[in-house]
Amino acid sequence: MTIDVAAFNADITAGDKSLTANAYGAAVSAYQRAGNTGATVVGPSIDAASNGASMPQTHAAWVLNGTLAQVNNGPTAGATDAAQAKTLIGQMLAQYRAAIAAIPNSTATVGPAIRMPTGVPSLPLVTGGLGLALGLVAGGLVPALVVGAVGAGIGFLFRKQVTS
Repeated sequence: MTIDVAAFNADITAGDKSLTANAYGAAVSAYQRAGNTGATVVGPSIDAASNGASMPQTHAAWVLNGTLAQVNNGPTAGATDAAQAKTLIGQMLAQYRAAIAAIPNSTATVGPAIRMPTGVPSLPLVTGGLGLALGLVAGGLVPALVVGAVGAGIGFLFRKQVTS
């Protein structure tokens, strides 16, 4: 099963570009679009692929999206607003990566790497060991989330994490 995450990834990338250009309202809006796509498309698709095993993580991402939707994206949006939005989308991304780990033998990846541009205030980014491991394997922007393929890479990391 393939889950299209192109819009999710594109909006995160657009947010990053806007943030780097100090266009804070545009950055927040792009992260909010990504969050909405994650909550309405990516999360439910992961849940379907995992037969519901991923619901704790995708629900957590859905709750984070509710907070993300409240971040100021207007003309008064500043660096702190953009940093908060970036942190929230990063937390959603970590939840999706952890949710993918709930799919046995999955070689799935989602989302670009989350990095804070220099000079932007940093807020804590919550990631679990699985999300970090999957993020390192993903290595960047991925046009599609591939679920259900048997593979040693992420499947091995998942089994290793659970048993250690």
